Amino acid sequence: MPQRRDVPKAETWELAVLFVLLVIGPATIALFWRMGHVASLMAVTTSSAYAPAAVVPIPAAEPSNRIGRMAAAAATQTSRPHFIQEAAAKAASEKAAMIRRAQAAQQAATVRKAALNKLLAHRHQPSIFWFHGKRYEYSKTLLLRVTGYAPDRRCCWPYNGTTTASGASVRTNDGHLVAADTHLIPFGSLVKVPGYDHQRPVPVLDRGGAIRGYRLDVLQPSFYSARLWGHKLLRVRVYRPLR
Repeated sequence: MPQRRDVPKAETWELAVLFVLLVIGPATIALFWRMGHVASLMAVTTSSAYAPAAVVPIPAAEPSNRIGRMAAAAATQTSRPHFIQEAAAKAASEKAAMIRRAQAAQQAATVRKAALNKLLAHRHQPSIFWFHGKRYEYSKTLLLRVTGYAPDRRCCWPYNGTTTASGASVRTNDGHLVAADTHLIPFGSLVKVPGYDHQRPVPVLDRGGAIRGYRLDVLQPSFYSARLWGHKLLRVRVYRPLR
C-alpha cells in the first residue's frame, strides 16, 4: 500500500498563489474589462441624452406684399419700448415741419426773385427813345388778344394786302408792323408785343374790320405762319410819339 506524502507548507503557499493567478486573475481582468466597457457606454449614452439639440435658425420670411410689410413694421414698432416710439414720432414730426418750412421759404424766395426781375426789367426799359428819327415815350400797358395775319387775300380780302390802311407798304420796318383799333391805339404809335420781332418796338400802321377794342393783329410773312401764331392773350406796352 503506497504511503501518502505530506505536503510541506511552502508548497501549499505556492499552490494557493498559482490558484489565485489562474482563477481569480482572469476573473478580475474580465470584471474590470466589463466595467470599463459599461462606463464608456454610459458616458456616451448620457452625453447624447443630455446634450442640447442644435438650434437651426429659421429665416424670417420676407413679406411678399404690402400687408406683410405693414405687419412687419407694426411688429417692429410694438417690440420697441414706449419712450423710443415717442422719440421716433417726435423726430419724424420735426423733420416734416422742417421740410415744410424749407419748401415755404423756397417758394417765397422764388416769388420775390420773380417780382424783382419784373421790376428790374421795367426799370431798364427806357421811357423815352428814338425810332426812325422820332422820339417816343411810354404811354400804357394793355392786355390784348393778339392774333396774326399775312399780306394775303385770305386775310385781307377784298384788298390785295400790299398796302396798309395808313398808306404805308407792308414791307415797312422789314415787314414787322401791327394792326390795331385806332380809337384805342392810334396810327403812328409803337407797341412791344412779347414774342414778336424779339419784343422790339413796331409801328401801328394798319387796322381791320375784325380788329375792334382790345384786339391786335401782328403781320406775319405768310398765311401759314399767321395760322401758326394762333390766339394769345398778352400784355402789350404802348408808346406814343413826342411832338
